[in-house]
Amino acid sequence: MPGDWTGIWPEAGIAAQTPAFFLSVVAAGAAAWISGSSRRHRMEEQIAPMRVSARRQEAVRFLVTHVLLLVPYLSTAAVTYVISLVTISAPGQHLWLGYMLMGVLVMVLATTWGWLAGRHLSPVFSALLALLTWFLFLAYVSDRAEFIASSGPPWRTPDAAVMLMRAAAVVLLLAVVVATPRTFAVSPSKPRVQLLPGVALGLVIIAILGQKGIVDRAPPQRALCLPDRIVVCLWPEHEKFAPMIKGMVARAEGLPNGFVLPARLHEYGIQVVDTPYGRQQTGDIDISEGRASALAVGLASAITSTTFDGCDWDAMAEKNEYTPDALRRWLELHLTETDSPDYTTFGASGQLHAAWALAAQVYTERSSREQQTWVTTEITRLRHAYCG
Repeated sequence: MPGDWTGIWPEAGIAAQTPAFFLSVVAAGAAAWISGSSRRHRMEEQIAPMRVSARRQEAVRFLVTHVLLLVPYLSTAAVTYVISLVTISAPGQHLWLGYMLMGVLVMVLATTWGWLAGRHLSPVFSALLALLTWFLFLAYVSDRAEFIASSGPPWRTPDAAVMLMRAAAVVLLLAVVVATPRTFAVSPSKPRVQLLPGVALGLVIIAILGQKGIVDRAPPQRALCLPDRIVVCLWPEHEKFAPMIKGMVARAEGLPNGFVLPARLHEYGIQVVDTPYGRQQTGDIDISEGRASALAVGLASAITSTTFDGCDWDAMAEKNEYTPDALRRWLELHLTETDSPDYTTFGASGQLHAAWALAAQVYTERSSREQQTWVTTEITRLRHAYCG
């Protein structure tokens, strides 16, 4: 499950859905084992003459197997919902429901796949094959088609139309499996109806791979804007992070002279801009994982950009001027009150690493007054040199 999902409905939905990845693998193997139980115990001849038709018997066993294998998943989902219901005042229950239902589709399809494997293959082999092939299938489609989501930022949501299409395909598969018998007498006058489950399964796979299951949400009609020296506007679902943001804005208000604070910042997805590639989401900060360092990165970048607004950034690049990057890193460390960031950056140039190292040295080895002197001196020098 995600590390800190409490207090945020979409992340609680991800926490509810995540067990489906592992439980569905078990469900595929268990369904194959149950499906082949009559053959494994050599009871087919005893079942055949019973008053209840073999097809009806298998339909009942098939549906009961679904219910039994869904119980563990629905139980964990219920726990996340109850915890969220008593701890979350922010909106977003529909996002929890969407992610949870995505997990239900995963469980149902895994169970059906296992049942079909157990119907047509030897019991032991079918269980192992169903388990392994379902795991490989999930590993392939999870990212490509977003069959299972790994995170729940508030600017993303399960696509209702895609979910309905996938659900319809799965219901069709269930109906076909229930309607078709386990064994058939093949004759020229009877179509090979045993091929129908395979056709229906193919339609389900097409429905899954045809479109991604997660889409961007429209910006909220009324964002949660925190009134302060810097107004920060959030997705309403991220109300939990308001105290952290207010604390960091308060530290920004005490920055050394020379820094210019932006008037307003927006969380990613709050704003939409027109680009040559269509309308795209944008924003100044990303706190979807609730990390103070991520908030500090966005806030430091915004302060640096505002401070040097109107300056010649191209001239800085031509002269390999990396002082703005050093100031930006110093801001991150100052705002988070840490000696080093909790993330690693790959692919940065040696000069950029040198600028970051200088910022860390200034923050850790110099007194507060010396840091203020360094910051003010560098800002003044850059403005004289590149800001006209």
